[in-house]
Amino acid sequence: MDTPRTLRISLIAILALGCAARADAFIAGDPCVSPYVIADGDIASLRAAIACANTDGTDSVVELATNGSYVFTSADTSNSTRALNSIGANGAFTLLGHGATLHRDAASVDSFGILEVSNSAVVEINEVTLSGGLATAFGGGMRIRGAVRASSIRVVDNVSTAAGGGIMLSNNGTLVLTDSTVANNTSDADGAGVRVSGGSSLWMNRSTIQGNTITGFGAGAGIQSDGVARILNSTIIDNVVTESTRRGGGIEVNTGGDVTIVNSTFYDNVSPAPGEQVRRSGGTLDVYNSILGESTSDAVSDCSNATSATDTLVSDGTCGATITGSLMFLDRGTGANGTEVLPLSFVDVVALAAGNNDWLVEGTIGIDLNGDGDQGDDFSADTDQSGKPRLIGTDVDLGAVEYVCGDPPTYPAATASELVEAIGCANVDVGDSTVDLVSGTYTLTESNNTDGGTGGNGLPAILGNSNLTINGHQATVQRDVGASEFFRLLYLPAGSHTVIINDLALQGGALNGDSESGGGIFNAGNLQLHRSVVRGNSTDGALAYGGGIRNQGHLLLSGSLVDGNATLGATSPGGGLYNTLAGVAVLVN
Repeated sequence: MDTPRTLRISLIAILALGCAARADAFIAGDPCVSPYVIADGDIASLRAAIACANTDGTDSVVELATNGSYVFTSADTSNSTRALNSIGANGAFTLLGHGATLHRDAASVDSFGILEVSNSAVVEINEVTLSGGLATAFGGGMRIRGAVRASSIRVVDNVSTAAGGGIMLSNNGTLVLTDSTVANNTSDADGAGVRVSGGSSLWMNRSTIQGNTITGFGAGAGIQSDGVARILNSTIIDNVVTESTRRGGGIEVNTGGDVTIVNSTFYDNVSPAPGEQVRRSGGTLDVYNSILGESTSDAVSDCSNATSATDTLVSDGTCGATITGSLMFLDRGTGANGTEVLPLSFVDVVALAAGNNDWLVEGTIGIDLNGDGDQGDDFSADTDQSGKPRLIGTDVDLGAVEYVCGDPPTYPAATASELVEAIGCANVDVGDSTVDLVSGTYTLTESNNTDGGTGGNGLPAILGNSNLTINGHQATVQRDVGASEFFRLLYLPAGSHTVIINDLALQGGALNGDSESGGGIFNAGNLQLHRSVVRGNSTDGALAYGGGIRNQGHLLLSGSLVDGNATLGATSPGGGLYNTLAGVAVLVN
């Protein structure tokens, strides 16, 4: 009994230490000495730290509490338009968020945005969320007039009654945005997600601009640019322009704009006038190896006057103009109209002619475009935005939110389409892979591939490059009862490595043809089912064996249920399980 008591006391002590303010926390009134570590929720000390950083004469670091919450009920007294005073030009400034949120209190009677970066300031921001800003000036989440490098940030649910609902770049401001999200922001004028004014520049890599809306007379709901923008490996989706004559649901480029889009997806963006995905009203707009389209066609042209390469995927054909100019990654200070541009890696990179076959070889450009830790990928027409083979049967590969196969080898899948993508990744992984589902229903509406003429499968055939574990967490994978075609759920060909399925229900698969066997599962490889259910699957045809499972490989059923399956053909045995002469089936518990 002594041991449990000792462990309990130790844990309580640890928790108490974690809840207390850190001994090295900066308190308003302390001497100005960087780094400034701010206790969770301490608004006064955070504001004092910004004031110190603006005047301490050296590079400064402000560090927030891990997953902390800083809620502002009023604007800063030194800056009536922001929650915090403008970050000044006195040395480089770094904000380490550690997952914290800076949020304007929705009950506040004051209208103010969250952050502002002054002219000539050099700022780095990491792992922070800016939300709830309500600005009557530009930039509900953040206004940038200096140089900012931001990674793993979220700018969400902000409002501007002017331009730049999420982020506003002005006065020659520069932003390098990596692995970040700008979502659900609103503006009355241009750029509900990001607005890049003339003379300013945006470099964006592996980021998502989603669900931003312009409620007034503005264009470019996702991004609007009169300056330089380089958009790589990113997704711009579900952004909306509402005014009847305005354009550029995804992006609008206007006079002075110089925009290049590479390996990215513009999809299901909306505007009443032509140019729903991309719109060039002026300036230059070049699109390479990207997807431009929508899930439901309408009378509005998706794309308008974009210059696109032949391997750009478009749904309506209006983006197919002849390619001109070159793909160019500009050095700092060489942008159009005097715009200052910061390359993604902050080092010099090369300009490549668009006609060069090596124009998207990472090693030639010297940039890790897909973020997999190397510069060894060659992007081409048969690869998706992450440089991996395009998956069979999928309509759209979303650039920033798709799987990067093999990195990591554990794939979360919250939807049926993500499950299909995850298995596609597992098929090309060199090492073992794991797919983690959530407790829900994954409904498959169509066959994703064939299996040598024996029916077809809702999930990709598991090809066996390595072992695969699917953790179902009590989820159900099923065929849509209204699907227009018949197919089983799962197929393992001969020679596949071990596939282990835990806590998953496979139900409703249906085949309708002679010799089409295994209505739920056709296993010719090495399959284990633990604590799982194979239910309500069927075949209908002569020699269509195994309504639930046809096994001609190695099958282990452990603590599992095969229930309510059927072979509807008069001469077809094995309503639940049909084990061929070549099959080995072991049933445990």
